[in-house]
Amino acid sequence: LILFWHNHFVTAYSAIQEESHAMYLQHQLFRRLGHQNFRDLVTAILHDPAMLNYLDNDRSREEQPNENLARELMELFVLGEGNYDEETVKEVARALTGYGYTRMGRLEFQFSPWDHDGGRKTILGRTGRWRAEDVVDILLDQPEAAEFVARKFWTAYVSEFNYDEEQLASVASAFRDADYDVKTLLRHLLASPAFWAAENRGTIVKSPV
Repeated sequence: LILFWHNHFVTAYSAIQEESHAMYLQHQLFRRLGHQNFRDLVTAILHDPAMLNYLDNDRSREEQPNENLARELMELFVLGEGNYDEETVKEVARALTGYGYTRMGRLEFQFSPWDHDGGRKTILGRTGRWRAEDVVDILLDQPEAAEFVARKFWTAYVSEFNYDEEQLASVASAFRDADYDVKTLLRHLLASPAFWAAENRGTIVKSPV
């Protein structure tokens, strides 16, 4: 699961000024929350020094929001491509302004209220003075979220090319009904007929890691 989440919430050591401690903290985050609740995990990743560095959010200010984290949050982490528009990217970026971290001593999340855009934002039809936690809740209210994450797990555990849409929908529904409990997702996925089907056995080429 740590490797799965590291590939899902993509970061690269070489692109964060080689802050090895930040990568260590992120891996510990995946150990702590990776088998728990996806909502909590996404919220935590928006406060993670490695991620904030990698996607340049530590330099995102009210007067000049950086859209990298907002875009990746929706495209790669939660919803998938095609389930949001460019205006939503801009509004989510505003909600994430002021989210950075301190390099003094132990790397820790740091919120800068003077850099945060406290104005009203409209995200997927909902308007308010949203911040990171609110954004996560709004995104996870979209039906596409459970389907997107369930499909990523299917690709990692069942097949990279053989998708049974009916079974996948059932797994996604169980995941959503459990308020995004990761153990529930895994339990339903590994108990699905597709996981045990002969045509899916030994078909995924894994990396040496």
